[in-house]
Amino acid sequence: MFWKQVRGLGLAYSCHMQTLIDQALIQFVVRRSPDCSKAFKQVQSIMEDMAAGKLPFDEGDFLAAKAGVLFSIIEKEDTVSSASLQTFVNQNIKHTTKDGTKRLLERVQNVTIADLQHVLKTRVGRLFEPETSIIAVTSAPAKAAEIVEAFGALNFKLDLVSSVNDLHSKSSN
Repeated sequence: MFWKQVRGLGLAYSCHMQTLIDQALIQFVVRRSPDCSKAFKQVQSIMEDMAAGKLPFDEGDFLAAKAGVLFSIIEKEDTVSSASLQTFVNQNIKHTTKDGTKRLLERVQNVTIADLQHVLKTRVGRLFEPETSIIAVTSAPAKAAEIVEAFGALNFKLDLVSSVNDLHSKSSN
């Protein structure tokens, strides 16, 4: 989806979303973009259209995505030692049941497109709201003010920082 509607339009070389489970965060990354605010707006529009059912999910892509999730779960237990480690982590740190992995696999397999649309509305959509997200951009100094202004037009307040050293001094104040 992003390939055609972001890279295909020349808005970014790549972009992706990932979950940071241990931190309970969803991260959206845009790489090598001539105008990251336009890429951001394009992905926001895609997510809104998918959540509303205006942009249909391709059944093959949906099944492939579920298979990828299932594989990433199974891969954690591909040897006896990794399976025992995962069981220990699940039961003693995550406090899940002994059959937690099996139940998780079943739950992933049972996910529907309606479930995905619900998550897009209630979780992923929050990535694009200034009240519930944090944006950080690195760019060439010549583009920085333009980027701050473009995200300002989207109601995001970005602080212009000229070097990493300035970040430390800002956080101390």
